[in-house]
Amino acid sequence: MNSKTRRIEELNMMVEELQSALDRAKDDTKQKLKEMTNMRMQIDRNVEETNEYRR
Repeated sequence: MNSKTRRIEELNMMVEELQSALDRAKDDTKQKLKEMTNMRMQIDRNVEETNEYRR
């Protein structure tokens, strides 16, 4: 019984570690999406400026 309790505790710790890793991955993904959005906005501005120069 004691070994089962210990194993459950080990598995719970593994689940917590995986949850933390998932949270970090989600945060990283959000940050990358923000960066991509900012880059896309900058590209759009550059395209607009280029189009204005051509007129």
